[in-house]
Amino acid sequence: TGATFRVRAGDGTLVEERVGAGERRPLAVTLPPELDADLVLEIARDGGGPGAAHWVDPAFQRAEPRSIDRSGTGWNVLLITSDTTRSDELACYGGPVPAPSICGLQAEGVRFSELHSVAFGTLPSHVSLMSSRHARGHGVHVNGSVLEGDLPLLAEQLRDRGYATAAFVSSVVLDPRLGLARGFDSYDGPPRQRRADVTVSLFEDWLARDPGEPFFAWVHLFDAHQPYRPPAPVAAPWLEELPPSDVEAVDELVARLPNPRRARGFVTGSLIADASPRDLPRVEAVARARYRAEIDFVDRQVDRLLQGLAARDLADRTLVVFTADHGENFLDRGAYMAFDHAGLHGEVTRLPTLIRMPGTAGGRVDDGLASSLDLPVTILAALGFEVPDGWRGRDLLAPNAEPREHVVMEGSDENEIAVRTDRWLYRRSRSADNPTRTRNLGFAPGRPVQLFDLMEDPDERQDLHADAHPALDALGAVADDFLTGEAGATAAPLLDPAHVEALEALGYIDDSTEAPDEPGGGDAR
Repeated sequence: TGATFRVRAGDGTLVEERVGAGERRPLAVTLPPELDADLVLEIARDGGGPGAAHWVDPAFQRAEPRSIDRSGTGWNVLLITSDTTRSDELACYGGPVPAPSICGLQAEGVRFSELHSVAFGTLPSHVSLMSSRHARGHGVHVNGSVLEGDLPLLAEQLRDRGYATAAFVSSVVLDPRLGLARGFDSYDGPPRQRRADVTVSLFEDWLARDPGEPFFAWVHLFDAHQPYRPPAPVAAPWLEELPPSDVEAVDELVARLPNPRRARGFVTGSLIADASPRDLPRVEAVARARYRAEIDFVDRQVDRLLQGLAARDLADRTLVVFTADHGENFLDRGAYMAFDHAGLHGEVTRLPTLIRMPGTAGGRVDDGLASSLDLPVTILAALGFEVPDGWRGRDLLAPNAEPREHVVMEGSDENEIAVRTDRWLYRRSRSADNPTRTRNLGFAPGRPVQLFDLMEDPDERQDLHADAHPALDALGAVADDFLTGEAGATAAPLLDPAHVEALEALGYIDDSTEAPDEPGGGDAR
């Protein structure tokens, strides 16, 4: 049904507007500057019968004159982060998902083929992306931790220069109370999680209210994440190549396995390996098909974002950055790492990253080694602004920019450290005393170090550590220098019961403290 929305302050009605059945409409109310009265929202539903009217995500904002720094380019910024998205699934990285909207950014910009995340999982990775610091520098090693201290964040840098700033996130893992809301005029997140189309609609509503230019908007999309549940119409083409009986059998298998701490429908490789190992290839085929459908759905929502800019003549004035926080394992590393994103291998650390710059000739591919620390620096530099002290990144778009010699990466909850160069991947377990955790990270008992030759073994399958390779000492020294040279910041957990419950439903749990006997449960990623 339709409804009438009325907002009153004191004895006066500030706005009254009728919204038709099925409509969703942004409603902004300007309050008197000196308001000493209750603010009341009334919703009167039209007629009888079933129906509902909702006021979604109300927010108060103080309108203050912005002093805009005119020394930069004046470009807007749209940062899109797609959770749990493997680069090798996208067509522009050689994968099966066409992703024309995401890959199309390269036509007017640059695609980075070897940009790796330095922190895992969702919250630590995004904090590093926004602060240009490793997890040891900002202290957030695990989801559910609260960023403390005064490290400068990207949104703060832009708001201080007069940018209107807004964030639209799709998961409670990025709850505003965890610290990333700093610097955003508005920060919109759900109590648990929501689909990409809902989040994109919120961005469109914000844009329709004319936030003013320049603006910085961050849109986070959570769809390419467990449980693999793409919208049915998008999933159908990806599943149609599989026998229907396989899909049904996999769903029945997943449903009957004991998985008490995760949302229904989560696929857990260790449980399947223990209960029905012969079904693992069939489970992977169904999971991958749905995962690819989720990325397909994300690409369609990216198209909506880009079309929204174009419809308002903003495309030529907006820097667009697309990236991820991490990738995903399937059976790349065996059952105990499958359907998760632990282990600092390329399928998890390598991020699909594309940047579209206004008025710039595109089509370029940058194959140099880079890290997520470089993205906030690159954004500020592209806008013509100085980078704050303490940031660890470099400008990827600078003339004659050189690739990194190495990238140091930290596993979730400090379980692992890795060093990647253009030739080597060095991994070291920091959980050698926990057999369950060691197994879930892909380390054999008593073998806490791995070495892979990326030239000879690009898929990272042949561990050279047993051969006492001469590269081990140099790479181990890089890891040691990092651990002693980077400040060890700390972050306390957000002990809100509702937040903890929401994280548990998503599988974000630390087995070392809650379920040491279950191999392969949800790491606190």
